Amino acid sequence: MRLRSPTGLARRPAGETGIGSRLFALAFAALSLLAAGACGEIGNVESEGRTDAGAQADPADSAETSTLEEGAATGSSEFKDLEAGISHTCGLRTDGTVACWGRNSRGRADAPAGHFSAVTAGEEHSCGLRTDGTVECWGGNQHGQADAPAGHFSAVTAGRQHSCGLRTDGTVECWGAPSSWGGVPEGQFSAVTATDVNTCGLHTDGAITCWGPDRAGRNAPSEGQFSAVSSGRRHSCGLRTDGTITCWGAGPGQFAPKGQFSVVSSGDLHSCGLRTDGTATCWGVDFDGQARAPAGQFATIAAGGDHSCGLRPDGTVTCWGAAPDGLGAVKPTPPGVDLDDGSHLADPSMCRPRGAPVDHTAGFPLPLWAGRATGTLRTAVLFVDFPDAEAGHTTEQEADLGLPFMEAYIESSSYGKLDLEFVPLHQWLRAASSHEDYGAVSISGLRSTGVGVADEAIVLADPHLDFANVDAALLVLPSSHFRGGEGGSGRQFSTSEGTLGPVSFVNSRPVDASSTGNGEWGTTATHEFLHSLGLLDHYPYGAPRSHWPSQYEGMLIDFGAMGLRGLAPFDSGNQAISDRSAPGFEYREAPEMLAWSRWQLGWLDDTQIECVTGDEASVTLGPVADPGDHTAMVAVPLSHRHLIVVESRRSVGYDSGDALAHEGVLVYTVDAAVTVDANVGSGRLPIKLAGATGDTLHDYDILDDYPVHVAGESVTLHGYEIAVTADDGLTHTVNISRIPGE
Repeated sequence: MRLRSPTGLARRPAGETGIGSRLFALAFAALSLLAAGACGEIGNVESEGRTDAGAQADPADSAETSTLEEGAATGSSEFKDLEAGISHTCGLRTDGTVACWGRNSRGRADAPAGHFSAVTAGEEHSCGLRTDGTVECWGGNQHGQADAPAGHFSAVTAGRQHSCGLRTDGTVECWGAPSSWGGVPEGQFSAVTATDVNTCGLHTDGAITCWGPDRAGRNAPSEGQFSAVSSGRRHSCGLRTDGTITCWGAGPGQFAPKGQFSVVSSGDLHSCGLRTDGTATCWGVDFDGQARAPAGQFATIAAGGDHSCGLRPDGTVTCWGAAPDGLGAVKPTPPGVDLDDGSHLADPSMCRPRGAPVDHTAGFPLPLWAGRATGTLRTAVLFVDFPDAEAGHTTEQEADLGLPFMEAYIESSSYGKLDLEFVPLHQWLRAASSHEDYGAVSISGLRSTGVGVADEAIVLADPHLDFANVDAALLVLPSSHFRGGEGGSGRQFSTSEGTLGPVSFVNSRPVDASSTGNGEWGTTATHEFLHSLGLLDHYPYGAPRSHWPSQYEGMLIDFGAMGLRGLAPFDSGNQAISDRSAPGFEYREAPEMLAWSRWQLGWLDDTQIECVTGDEASVTLGPVADPGDHTAMVAVPLSHRHLIVVESRRSVGYDSGDALAHEGVLVYTVDAAVTVDANVGSGRLPIKLAGATGDTLHDYDILDDYPVHVAGESVTLHGYEIAVTADDGLTHTVNISRIPGE
């Protein structure tokens, strides 16, 4: 079975400057075609006279369409295969000719005449496998990526600055910029796929090997049997022999859905799969609709940069996502290719606001450095103490204070989509100096001993731990001397196996006089771990971090793991004051993760979200802890970065007991434009509870009421009324209506 891995389409100038390039899986061509193709006089002549694309004038300043396209258009309009590049797409027609469309600078879409058995599209060049087994490439050739070697091949793949081919003897040969592909491993392969700075091959025994300078894409799974592999910009995916998809690397394109598939294709920052029932599913970045596959049946699928394409059973092609925008030479779509503009959708992109691409974010996608949020995430756990702050207990005892809670909470909140696997190094790694010598300013602007000692700790652990088999790390200092934590960020740490990141820190700040030490740190570790997946803090950094002053009588309410907080009057239900509270003050924590955060992480999929873009809608919500078959979240876009979110909270899961003053519907706003401040960190309130009075205390919003609304109640917010119209004990029904004139 063959696996696709294209690049991206022609829409954004960034692709033209080489900022992102991609993949292109390769197909193996049946060797029986070699003999049949040898008789084609056009194929033989053309393969001998391959155009040196690097010597061409760049046609970017001309929109002229070649006569070759016109000639091809008179032939078959049916396709039997296709590959998507970073800014163009090439299709193999049923008559063996190739047609390309999209961005045509450097002639990447000027497919030569003749007959081919396979085609691949890279960033600025394309290649085809002729029916006689030779390879011909066209387009950009700045690095020799279009200088295909002589000889016979059974597959070819085009990357950014290099190309690779599968020889008929099963070996792989690459050409172009050596810095992009490095040394080719020995062995017998059945498929090969190239991308930006990474290449992967499928061995004949079903194992996968990846190579190149990009560690994020090289860390292929070491176990299991695969039938196909496809490489993307920062991630790669493999199709297992049982029909499931496993992805690895970085970015949102690695978060493969569950189910049975027959094809997988990795694009720029998204991936697509063809399910065994013939329908297409895509995941990852969706700014241009590239991850929203249209309905219907497909025979194969190809993910590109900002677009995707699918081959229908009748031989026609449907593409969706970004279309050529007219910058430079653009080759129009040939007969048999349709562009799906997404008009059948209720503009769900308005409910996926774009966040900062490199920072912790409240938007989409999660930062490229973030750890994977679905599948299995192996996290190394390192324990570090100091000559003047020695641990008086074992690492096993320390681990029990936090790891079990962290694992249970994360796996439950992900609905089982993330398997958090710890790899603890059970020994105290003794730092060389006093803990005071390691104080470093962390991303939050506070001094963190954990951040300061991280490089030394990883060096100490390196001889005892294989970092090639872990995806992230958690650094734990002894709770008898330290507390607090620090979340993971884009910083990379060096190990003998390569770079490591993200790294989170627990017990990273020295204990002060008010702390008893040796406290449980599971909630702290969970919060910091979610930072390493890319989430922002939801509480203000100006708020008190320890003792709460007594200027306010009422409740400090806290929702989710990232601290969505506000001050509210005492609940009319006459709930008892918590033992943790000062007189006249109550702290009430509802730990179940917000639906919005779960959607960001891929734990809720688009089918569980209702994006309301009209004037009125009625939606039945299941509880966020366990929505079942019900809608889990309503989103109402207010602008391209700002929206209203509605979810149901029940006394189940981590909201059990007295976590909630009462059950009901929680309403809040999300502003994806809020990002990390270099001086303050992330506590800049990207998410706010509805019902703010306009008054604040220590940067907390003072609310007009407890923000969980029961049946018969409503809240007015930004020109909308959200009313809870029914509660059957299992679900809440809400009505969302736009207020006329607002």
